[in-house]
Amino acid sequence: MREVNTTIISRRQISHPHTDLSVHLYLSLVDAKMAIEKGQVEKHLLATPGTAWFHMAPNYLCFYGPRNEDELEVLRGFLRNSLRFMTGNEGINF
Repeated sequence: MREVNTTIISRRQISHPHTDLSVHLYLSLVDAKMAIEKGQVEKHLLATPGTAWFHMAPNYLCFYGPRNEDELEVLRGFLRNSLRFMTGNEGINF
């Protein structure tokens, strides 16, 4: 994945949840690549140029709803890393 200005493309949206508990979020390109390779997230369809009349940044991801406490903890880590990446504030911790 190439470097992009995710903040501009995302219009500053960090993430958003859905009723099925899935979450769309942005991670750094390095974190996104690692999470995709581990099978923890999928690249969103709109993150692939040419799939629609517009597209999102290549690090726009889908995390499917957590099924247990372990997956909920993984989601929590992703949300923390997404906040850190999108704000540039490495001090965010929860």
